[in-house]
Amino acid sequence: MIDGKVGATDHLGLADVLVNFYFQQRFPMAYDMTDQQGRYFLLSGASNGVLPGGYRVAVSGPKNSGIPEQYGMTGTSGLEFEVAPGKNKIDITLE
Repeated sequence: MIDGKVGATDHLGLADVLVNFYFQQRFPMAYDMTDQQGRYFLLSGASNGVLPGGYRVAVSGPKNSGIPEQYGMTGTSGLEFEVAPGKNKIDITLE
Protein backbone atom coordinates (compact mmCIF):
# COMPACT_ATOMS: atom_id res chain seq x y z
CA MET A 1 0.00 0.00 0.00
CA ILE A 2 1.23 3.48 -0.84
CA ASP A 3 -0.10 6.79 0.30
CA GLY A 4 1.33 10.29 0.46
CA LYS A 5 0.93 13.87 -0.62
CA VAL A 6 1.82 15.77 -3.78
CA GLY A 7 3.04 19.35 -3.62
CA ALA A 8 5.48 22.00 -4.75
CA THR A 9 8.78 22.80 -3.07
CA ASP A 10 7.15 25.45 -0.88
CA HIS A 11 4.23 23.26 0.33
CA LEU A 12 2.53 19.89 0.06
CA GLY A 13 -1.09 19.77 -0.95
CA LEU A 14 -1.86 20.05 -4.69
CA ALA A 15 -5.52 19.14 -5.24
CA ASP A 16 -7.03 17.29 -8.24
CA VAL A 17 -3.68 15.98 -9.48
CA LEU A 18 -3.41 12.57 -11.18
CA VAL A 19 -0.60 10.41 -9.77
CA ASN A 20 0.52 7.40 -11.89
CA PHE A 21 3.04 4.81 -10.64
CA TYR A 22 4.33 2.56 -13.45
CA PHE A 23 5.98 -0.69 -12.34
CA GLN A 24 9.47 -0.79 -13.89
CA GLN A 25 8.84 -4.37 -14.97
CA ARG A 26 6.09 -2.91 -17.18
CA PHE A 27 2.73 -3.67 -15.51
CA PRO A 28 0.69 -3.15 -13.39
CA MET A 29 0.14 0.57 -13.15
CA ALA A 30 -1.21 2.15 -9.96
CA TYR A 31 -2.98 5.50 -9.90
CA ASP A 32 -5.08 7.95 -7.91
CA MET A 33 -6.34 11.52 -7.99
CA THR A 34 -5.30 13.71 -5.07
CA ASP A 35 -7.95 15.08 -2.73
CA GLN A 36 -8.29 18.72 -1.63
CA GLN A 37 -5.30 18.36 0.75
CA GLY A 38 -3.11 16.78 -1.96
CA ARG A 39 -3.34 13.25 -0.49
CA TYR A 40 -3.45 10.11 -2.61
CA PHE A 41 -3.94 6.39 -1.96
CA LEU A 42 -2.76 4.10 -4.73
CA LEU A 43 -4.92 1.50 -6.41
CA SER A 44 -3.80 -1.11 -8.91
CA GLY A 45 -6.64 -2.35 -11.09
CA ALA A 46 -9.57 -3.33 -8.85
CA SER A 47 -7.51 -3.92 -5.69
CA ASN A 48 -5.85 -1.63 -3.16
CA GLY A 49 -2.07 -1.57 -3.03
CA VAL A 50 0.78 -2.34 -5.39
CA LEU A 51 3.51 -4.92 -5.90
CA PRO A 52 6.90 -4.31 -4.23
CA GLY A 53 9.65 -3.05 -6.57
CA GLY A 54 10.77 -0.04 -8.54
CA TYR A 55 8.29 2.47 -9.96
CA ARG A 56 8.54 5.42 -12.32
CA VAL A 57 6.04 8.14 -11.56
CA ALA A 58 4.16 10.70 -13.65
CA VAL A 59 2.09 13.54 -12.17
CA SER A 60 -0.34 15.69 -14.13
CA GLY A 61 -3.12 18.14 -13.43
CA PRO A 62 -5.48 20.57 -15.08
CA LYS A 63 -3.87 23.16 -17.36
CA ASN A 64 -4.13 25.82 -14.66
CA SER A 65 -2.55 23.60 -11.98
CA GLY A 66 0.93 25.07 -12.50
CA ILE A 67 2.53 21.61 -12.78
CA PRO A 68 5.38 21.70 -15.32
CA GLU A 69 4.73 19.44 -18.33
CA GLN A 70 7.91 17.45 -17.67
CA TYR A 71 6.17 15.67 -14.76
CA GLY A 72 3.40 14.32 -17.00
CA MET A 73 5.57 11.56 -18.50
CA THR A 74 7.76 9.00 -16.75
CA GLY A 75 10.58 9.57 -19.22
CA THR A 76 10.95 13.22 -18.23
CA SER A 77 9.58 13.43 -14.68
CA GLY A 78 12.73 12.18 -12.93
CA LEU A 79 10.47 10.64 -10.29
CA GLU A 80 11.42 7.09 -9.30
CA PHE A 81 10.59 5.28 -6.07
CA GLU A 82 11.26 1.88 -4.54
CA VAL A 83 8.20 0.28 -2.92
CA ALA A 84 8.76 -2.18 -0.08
CA PRO A 85 6.27 -4.85 1.03
CA GLY A 86 3.68 -3.42 3.43
CA LYS A 87 2.77 0.22 4.00
CA ASN A 88 4.77 2.90 2.18
CA LYS A 89 4.43 6.68 2.60
CA ILE A 90 5.73 8.55 -0.43
CA ASP A 91 5.37 12.33 -0.54
CA ILE A 92 6.08 13.73 -4.00
CA THR A 93 7.60 17.20 -4.24
CA LEU A 94 7.55 18.94 -7.63
CA GLU A 95 10.11 21.66 -8.22
